[in-house]
Amino acid sequence: MASPPWQTLTNPEEIARAVSQMNIAQYHRAHNTPFGSGLIGQAIGCRANTPVAAELLAGNSPILPNIFPETQRIIDLLGTSTLSPLSMDTIITEEEFITGYKVVRR
Repeated sequence: MASPPWQTLTNPEEIARAVSQMNIAQYHRAHNTPFGSGLIGQAIGCRANTPVAAELLAGNSPILPNIFPETQRIIDLLGTSTLSPLSMDTIITEEEFITGYKVVRR
């Protein structure tokens, strides 16, 4: 499928609408994956504030029933990480923001 031609947007409302549409498309890419919906998605929760999510963030590997062994291996791998949301830098520069939108497929 060919991409539509680029458009230059200068109207703030048009820019906001275009950015919102790109965000919706980008943030829903994982929706149909095991981690975006179904048993695992529900166990982790959309805000990652469930007991299973807490176990993962604490570096543990929760066992979830009725999932494929391959998926459990991914969960096991995620459980080896000790990242916490508080240790992530959420500040991005203007250049990083612009670069991120340049690579988004339309």
